[in-house]
Amino acid sequence: MTDTLLPFPGAEPPEGLVASLEALLFASGAPVSVRQLSEVLEVEPETVRGGLSALSRACGGRGVELLEIAGGWQLRTRPEHASAVLRLLGQRPAKLSRAALE
Repeated sequence: MTDTLLPFPGAEPPEGLVASLEALLFASGAPVSVRQLSEVLEVEPETVRGGLSALSRACGGRGVELLEIAGGWQLRTRPEHASAVLRLLGQRPAKLSRAALE
């Protein structure tokens, strides 16, 4: 079952939750599941989902977006900024094998 973002069950997420989620996702090199975030932050999964929803809204119009990938959540560069980021890092996009594409 994939995690879905729902509006926060209260008026606002608990203070600091969205910033904590942003920091964790920024620092992680891989997608992070709601379960993992819930355990690290010591809050209920519903609270994490609400915080992720708020974070996703906060990313609107910015250079990064929040995406669900590989069973977890990750902050990623928006596609329209990817080429500039690659130039900065001096890298070319990785060529994926047929198996990786599937």
